[in-house]
Amino acid sequence: MNKKALFYFLVAISLVGCNNVPEHGAMLNEKVSEGISKNQVEVEKIIKALADVERAILDQKWDEIYGKIESKYILKHSLAGAASLTQAQRRAIAANASQVYFNLLDKISEKEKELISETRANSNTIKSINNEVTQYLLSVEELEAAKSNITSKLSELTGYNLSSISGLANNLIGGI
Repeated sequence: MNKKALFYFLVAISLVGCNNVPEHGAMLNEKVSEGISKNQVEVEKIIKALADVERAILDQKWDEIYGKIESKYILKHSLAGAASLTQAQRRAIAANASQVYFNLLDKISEKEKELISETRANSNTIKSINNEVTQYLLSVEELEAAKSNITSKLSELTGYNLSSISGLANNLIGGI
């Protein structure tokens, strides 16, 4: 065998050792990316629904919020009780209770945005990793095609059928 043929033979042997990739593995991974995107949409819907539930609970707790603000106001101003409140004092309590209510609404909205942002970042990271895997699979598919081409050329050049050794170990193990 000449040096050129030996070189091709060694290249072919190194390529034969590569793992087999499922056919259309890169296309399957693109479907995984689509699934990740769809999952992200569903997760955001869940987060928004939970935030809406918390807002509804807050609405239901208005009387409790008002009552706590009223009690603090009465205590702070050393008043006899709710019955002794003037109209102006009741407006001040209502304004304070409203402020507390809207602050709580803002906190719920902030948490909702934070969770959506975190899940988007996580989904983007997963998609990025999946894209890397897709690129790897594409390169391996190209390598498989190149390996097949090299094997074919070497078979023509040397008369040896190198593909008869490719996958032999897996076939032998599968037969156990």
